[in-house]
Amino acid sequence: MVRDTKKDALRDSEGFLQSAKDKTKPNRVRMTNLIHSVIRANDALLLHFGRDKPSNHEDAASKFTSVIDDKGMVDKYGRYEKNIKDLLGQKTPAEYTGKSYSNKKVKNYQKKAERFVRAIEEITG
Repeated sequence: MVRDTKKDALRDSEGFLQSAKDKTKPNRVRMTNLIHSVIRANDALLLHFGRDKPSNHEDAASKFTSVIDDKGMVDKYGRYEKNIKDLLGQKTPAEYTGKSYSNKKVKNYQKKAERFVRAIEEITG
């Protein structure tokens, strides 16, 4: 079994984020990449603090909240809980139902994903 590291997760997160910026891809694919960028950034946070990664995406936001609460970072990073919840709430529609997204909607979610990823990079140093 290959061991997942914080560095791997951050690299993956950035790769998904960059791929999501490719406007030649369908917006649904771009959304999926944004979602996976946030998932991998959250994995990096959890790995950084020696926590288990969630077994499903529904648990990712609560694990994020638990870490920042336990580490006393709610004042500075608590606002990013909404970002991860908003993006994870689009996982099923984007990946399984074929929901369509406007360019404006993708851009909005892209900003949320970028903010979340940058916050995780700041936390994990």
